[in-house]
Amino acid sequence: MFTANEMIKTFKDNTLKLTPQRVAIFRVLEKKAGHITAEKIYGNLTKDYPNISLNTVYTTLKMLVELNKIKELYLNKHRVYYDINVNLHHHIICKVCNKIEDIYINERDININPSFFDSYKDLSYQINFYAICKNCSK
Repeated sequence: MFTANEMIKTFKDNTLKLTPQRVAIFRVLEKKAGHITAEKIYGNLTKDYPNISLNTVYTTLKMLVELNKIKELYLNKHRVYYDINVNLHHHIICKVCNKIEDIYINERDININPSFFDSYKDLSYQINFYAICKNCSK
């Protein structure tokens, strides 16, 4: 799982520029430990780092995605979310409040004929379920 200290080490090991703003981004990701947007991260940092730019947040997130330390999630057409859980899992998203929860499915329960994928290479997948959560159903 993602920790800020591991990211600091990863950046140092890969001779990537390590700034106080990047460390702060790592700490927000670690603290929020879920699905978060770049805008939310930026909003969490502007008080302590008034000169930080949204571009810095996006650039740092892109580097973390490329290092396979976080996942980029396209769960709806309006926002990209970032997930510190890079293990195989899926999501359920509330259609009203956009709450996102992780789902772990036994892969044997997914009934797709393996030959369907014969003409593809480098298969990866993510399954998203969309519903209305209990709070929004009330």
